[in-house]
Amino acid sequence: MTNRIQEMRVEETTGQDIFDTRNGEILRILDEAMRILRDDVPFDPSRSAFGQVADTHSEPGSPGVQYTFKLATLPSADVQFSTVSDPMNYSDDRIKVKVVPKYFSITFDPSISGLDRILLEERLNLANYWVGEDGKKYDGNSLYPMPPHERMHVYRYRANSVAEGRFPVNVEFIYFDPVKSDPSGISKLDSISIERAYPYVTPEQRKKKREEKEHRVRELYSTPGATK
Repeated sequence: MTNRIQEMRVEETTGQDIFDTRNGEILRILDEAMRILRDDVPFDPSRSAFGQVADTHSEPGSPGVQYTFKLATLPSADVQFSTVSDPMNYSDDRIKVKVVPKYFSITFDPSISGLDRILLEERLNLANYWVGEDGKKYDGNSLYPMPPHERMHVYRYRANSVAEGRFPVNVEFIYFDPVKSDPSGISKLDSISIERAYPYVTPEQRKKKREEKEHRVRELYSTPGATK
């Protein structure tokens, strides 16, 4: 009996160690994503915490790339990172515009337990509100599940501003709530996404911005004494 109790304790300790190692790896990846998207640390797909590049995809006429990464230490995780032509550059020829980071996601298949939402909120320094695409601020973070996905629970956030931050970022967690018959009551994490919140600019708006800039330049050089 004593030997069996000792074996059970060893199994519990080993299981906890595996959880701690896995969670530490996930947090390390999230820290890297925040440094790139919020703090503007350079992104190098060949030397990132996201793992090895398994696939890339790009759209015709766009210099941006969607990278898919795989990690030997997290075989159930699918990591994606996307770059786009700089939304703050108003050039009409988008293929010549420099590429900037835009979006990160990590998805688990199957979903995982043991990574607490409160821990993630604190680690990523998230606010108690989120911001929609229209720029409107919404208090709270929990979005009520909607049919037909009654168990899928979405939480949205705007990251708090920090001294080293260069860009606002939006964060989203997706958890699956337990079925009613599950006595554990434990929700499982399905995915986390982090997105740099660039202002949305249409082609028409870019054209207007270019024309405004050209008009300012013409005014500057048409002013008497401006070139002296």
